[in-house]
Amino acid sequence: ILHRNLDFRKISAVTIGRRIARSIFVIAFAFTGFGYWSLIYADVIATVFQSVLLNIFSPWKIRFCFNMPIAKDLFSFGKWLFLSGILYSAYSVIDNAVIAKLLGISALGYYVIAYRWSHLTSEYFRPSFQAVMYPTFSSFKNEIPMLQKSYLESIKYLSLISFPITFGIFFLGDQFLLILGGEKWEDAILPLQI
Repeated sequence: ILHRNLDFRKISAVTIGRRIARSIFVIAFAFTGFGYWSLIYADVIATVFQSVLLNIFSPWKIRFCFNMPIAKDLFSFGKWLFLSGILYSAYSVIDNAVIAKLLGISALGYYVIAYRWSHLTSEYFRPSFQAVMYPTFSSFKNEIPMLQKSYLESIKYLSLISFPITFGIFFLGDQFLLILGGEKWEDAILPLQI
């Protein structure tokens, strides 16, 4: 509802609130001796906190009821999204499993570092951009010429941001990794540039 209403101030408040809550709980659990479980417990609590904040800020309130015709309708639409999400999740981690099995954990570490930096624009900029553009486009969905023009404009501006970053990482990635992580990340340069 908040996205549809383009209420990004409240969405930002919820996102920032979740991140602050997660940080506080990670630190608190870590200091009390929970070890790596601190990350898991903090994520669970932060997600509950985010749900509470969304329920406070949203004009639509959560009610607990079950309606079988609506559930069937949602399932008939959502089953394909669910299946594609599972397939994409498997697809997105299969490379990590293969590299870990064939080359070892150390090579996987370098690969993950290279992968994260090389996918900076697709993992960080694009989702933020889509979160804004999808509700904006839906607000004038019946005005096809305006929708087409806006879509092309949005692609242009996203490209103006992402292409220089991507080419910069490709051409300057070796210096970037050496400055950022030192010589210990030198083995991540080749996968970054590929």
